[in-house]
Amino acid sequence: MKRRDSGFLALGLMIGLLVGILALSSEGLRDGLFGTAGLNVAAQPAYYLVDMDDSREWLIAAYPDQSAPLATAFDSVEPLLTTANFAETFRAAQPDINLIVDRFYTALTGLTPASTLAPTPETLPDPLLNSLADGAVSACLGLDENPYNIEGYALYLYLEIPSTQIEYVPESWQHLSEPKDDDLFWQRLACQSFGQAQRSQRR
Repeated sequence: MKRRDSGFLALGLMIGLLVGILALSSEGLRDGLFGTAGLNVAAQPAYYLVDMDDSREWLIAAYPDQSAPLATAFDSVEPLLTTANFAETFRAAQPDINLIVDRFYTALTGLTPASTLAPTPETLPDPLLNSLADGAVSACLGLDENPYNIEGYALYLYLEIPSTQIEYVPESWQHLSEPKDDDLFWQRLACQSFGQAQRSQRR
């Protein structure tokens, strides 16, 4: 009798193990048994560079009532490309850098930055991105100091977005195969970001 009970117990354990393996390997069955909470993962990130001409044009179109201060800000950051005293020039251009990056961030997300030194616009543009639920968003201004670039140093707006949002990005923006931060000659000057740990209220 005991031998038969032991056999039933072993058989039951084997059946339970097989059911568990099948449940974990079947997405539909797994979702039915355990639900989907906590199983969703962020989409793969996509990275873009936007040169200063495109950046100026796009931001002024997004904020037509601020065309003059934005144009002035873009003019003010250009000396960073040729200055002999980068630290001093950077400090002088800091308010304009903040303005450009904050406006870029807001035009992408429809949100005002959680912390900003730039004045808040009276009217926010419609956001470029359709959703912020699929992963982190970063909006940056950066300097490419590649000494082998025959055109010299270059400033770019740089963004990281979820790959689910690339259909909303203008075709003229340069899609990168890897993050620019992996580039030896790339230097971020300022950034605003949005992610799971940072939730700003839309105005």
